[in-house]
Amino acid sequence: MSLAAVATLVLLVTGCSATRPPHRSPSPTAASTAAISQACPVSTSTKDGVPAALASQRYGVVYGHGDLWVGAWWEDPDALAQARQKGVVGGDSFGYKYPAWKVVDGQLTDAGGTPRVTVALLDGRGRGSAQAGDYTSERQDDGNAAQWWPTVVEFPSRGCWQVIESIGDDKLVYVVQI
Repeated sequence: MSLAAVATLVLLVTGCSATRPPHRSPSPTAASTAAISQACPVSTSTKDGVPAALASQRYGVVYGHGDLWVGAWWEDPDALAQARQKGVVGGDSFGYKYPAWKVVDGQLTDAGGTPRVTVALLDGRGRGSAQAGDYTSERQDDGNAAQWWPTVVEFPSRGCWQVIESIGDDKLVYVVQI
């Protein structure tokens, strides 16, 4: 082996080891969170293509596509912590209340009627419950109307849950870890 090749090999070996951070074992919480994330394909909020009429609602992060959208409550750490407390929404279950929207021709609408919502456990057998209320509209401080269907989901146990929200032929599926 030539001297240049040996020097290059030494630089590569020492350079790689010198830039590598010291090994640390993940905390039990970090390890369990990583395992949950790998086992449960939690939905992530929609970043692009959010209709202007929906963005004007000022809810924050949302999830959806096409005509059907929901508030991505599971990405808010405080909302998720609340959902993981039994009895906050109802009885002995975990749950959360969030808005749902339908957008047609760029406008929010109640067309198609109240959403149908189903809740199923993905990492076992089980069903949750859900209910969507009447279409609601109220004036915001800026004079614009806030419009939505208030939707409540309830989960009888912790786990990886799939929620399907549909209006007519429009269907939206999201996954949360409770």
